[in-house]
Amino acid sequence: DAEYRSGAATSVLAAIAGAGAPFARAALPLIEAFHATGSEAADAFRRAADLFGECESWWWSARARMLAGEAAGANGADDLQEARRLFREFEAPQWRSKCEAALRAIGHLFVMASPNATHELGITAREVEVIRV
Repeated sequence: DAEYRSGAATSVLAAIAGAGAPFARAALPLIEAFHATGSEAADAFRRAADLFGECESWWWSARARMLAGEAAGANGADDLQEARRLFREFEAPQWRSKCEAALRAIGHLFVMASPNATHELGITAREVEVIRV
């Protein structure tokens, strides 16, 4: 019964996409990806990410890219880095952190700025304040 509903929903979505709805067109490979595994899933998530980007659905594009990276496993670092960049760009820190956790899980290391970086550079807090303005 659930599979029938899923197939029926996909058919309706395909009809909507065929009528020219770009978001529906982007959602089709996303659904396909959830029914696939490994590199096939990663490829479908990437197609969805690209199509969501074309219709300027940036959060969905970043989320699909993150899913592609997770599906690709150890080979997903590039997708996860791109998703992390996009989430940072439109200030979604929780999602950026999820990308970073997925990257760490596959062995990626991050260099974090030291809280004392201004002292290491030999500049004062006031000088940093002036530079930021």
